[in-house]
Amino acid sequence: QMCIRDSFWETLLTLLDEGSVIPIVGQELSVNAAGQNWHREIARLLATELKVPAEELPPEGATLNDVCSAYFRRGATRRTEIYTRLAMLAKRLDFQASPALRQLASIRAFKLFVTTSFDPLLAQALDAERYAGAAPQTEVLAFAPRATPVDLSGAARDLTRPVVFHLFGRLAPTDSYAVTEEDLVEFFHKLHSDTIRPKRLFDELRDSNLLIIGNGFPDWLARFLIRLAKSERILAERSKYEYLVASPSPDNRSLLAFLRSFSRETQFFEAHDPSVFIAELHRRWVERHPEAAGTAAARPVASHDVSLAGPAPTGADMLDGAIFLSYGSENRPVCDRMRETLDRAGMEVWFDRQQLQGGDSWDQKIRRNIQHCSLFLPLISREICLRREGYFRLEWRLARERMQRMASDRVFIMPCLIDDSPEAASEAAREFPEIQHLQVPGGTLDAAQIDRIRLHFRHAQRREIAG
Repeated sequence: QMCIRDSFWETLLTLLDEGSVIPIVGQELSVNAAGQNWHREIARLLATELKVPAEELPPEGATLNDVCSAYFRRGATRRTEIYTRLAMLAKRLDFQASPALRQLASIRAFKLFVTTSFDPLLAQALDAERYAGAAPQTEVLAFAPRATPVDLSGAARDLTRPVVFHLFGRLAPTDSYAVTEEDLVEFFHKLHSDTIRPKRLFDELRDSNLLIIGNGFPDWLARFLIRLAKSERILAERSKYEYLVASPSPDNRSLLAFLRSFSRETQFFEAHDPSVFIAELHRRWVERHPEAAGTAAARPVASHDVSLAGPAPTGADMLDGAIFLSYGSENRPVCDRMRETLDRAGMEVWFDRQQLQGGDSWDQKIRRNIQHCSLFLPLISREICLRREGYFRLEWRLARERMQRMASDRVFIMPCLIDDSPEAASEAAREFPEIQHLQVPGGTLDAAQIDRIRLHFRHAQRREIAG
């Protein structure tokens, strides 16, 4: 139990009302109602997947860094396989966000959230609290050292919907997110690059008060995080504050001594469980804003309210490097069948389940997903050949445009003929000339076709990693 003066809460709530507080959320909040940590659970699954002996791991429970370190000590050299396996293992976790994460998401004074975790729980908690679990509305951005630079579109105060910015990458089949401490060092290094760093985001962090909560980093990494957020020397005086909520570990005692000496603007609160701090903040915010009592933001959090079982497969929320299935609405059952087959074969697949025809926001999502997929599989049938107009034709054009920028030996588009009609064969030849197609009657892939798709899927990921 923490003893914090009422004057502190009053100051923090006033800053919240001014819109000048940005939460920086860490892995300690990626838990369910039973207290299980998402990252610890997936570390356990990964240890089994990689056949890492239990005696080589800490007896109190291994982190992902522990599992990967033990794996590398055993002579493993295929580092990039870890990230693909984690993306697949995430599907096994039937995880629901803790009340603490739901409460933090429900405080509508927060518009911009920064997370140092790669899991999808924060964005899904925001959608559940603010949009009653409807189609994903939260904008999700992620920094990655070798990806196209990503930044905020404008000032945080002008945001019309919540934004989650993954500072150290988000879950994907490629190594575009930080799993180990060595990954974190690389991310910190790249985040200081003037060419790819998210400048608008760092400007917002510099000019805002920061609530750093649930970030269980080692002492030295926590110091780098605070330095990164300040965008200037830690010792430099500034008019904004950092509120650091962390457990009273030996690392944090050393960090506290450091901050007391060099960062008077950082206030440190020891909490064995950061949810205690969040619960009190949420209670006081609701009391201050009683009009929120009748909204989803203030209703009691039920354990069955929303399932957070890894990346949402619907809407525009696609993992970078996934396979894009392009289809006409007439062929939805076939598309479902192919997705299930590829999913069972260990490949991440995305398609537009909602079939929203038009609209600037949705159009931008589709364009973005085509630019970030590993393979593009257009499903071609006699039925869609009869349609001279359709959104799938725009998808085909965008895929062809992207392919023109690729090396000539890169396999990106793999047309799939889902019937044996001459119309489908003619359409494939006209729309995708000189590209070998797959004959997939009814969407049934045979073993050789699955192996072929998997081969090009893996090659595309390796090129992305190397490039």
